Amino acid sequence: MTTTINASTSSGLVVTPDNSGTIVLQSNGTTKATVSSSGFYAPGAVVQVLQGQTNTLQSFGSGTWTDLTGLTATITPQFSTSKVLVQVVSFIGNDTASANVYNRLQRNGTTIGVGANDTAGYAGNAGYRVPNDGQAPYTINTLTFSWLDSPASTSAVVYKVQGLANAGTTRTNQSSASGYFYMYSTITLMEVAA
Repeated sequence: MTTTINASTSSGLVVTPDNSGTIVLQSNGTTKATVSSSGFYAPGAVVQVLQGQTNTLQSFGSGTWTDLTGLTATITPQFSTSKVLVQVVSFIGNDTASANVYNRLQRNGTTIGVGANDTAGYAGNAGYRVPNDGQAPYTINTLTFSWLDSPASTSAVVYKVQGLANAGTTRTNQSSASGYFYMYSTITLMEVAA
């Protein structure tokens, strides 16, 4: 049992007490929110927000997915039915004309939310093609994406971002030519009650 507080259109405010330590808030008999030792739960409410952030300068070669240093965040959902909204903003430089650069998201080591029909191992959540205009070494690109995940767990869940390019050397948080752009990348996790 739980303590129920019901705003009834026929009976007014009806309180049914008990000693469970949980309070259920109702409107005309329909549960709208729950308060318990786990916290406040209401569908659509943001339960917690966490962020991983980095300005670390990292270089990686072509052809292999590489964990991006600092773009990892761990969340322990309070409710197994919750969704986790993942938002990523990363800054990438690559000076090889016509190279393709990608980011992808992993949950506990499993890739999620990427494009389909991938035959070369390049499916990602975000990407860009380096222009063939001679300016690539002096530019930096922003790769952003969001993913609404359903981890169905109340255990710790680790989200991380990986990067890959099919050619050249890729740099996170800086332009390919040093001395031009130095940036700050983030991964933000929001638990949303569902």
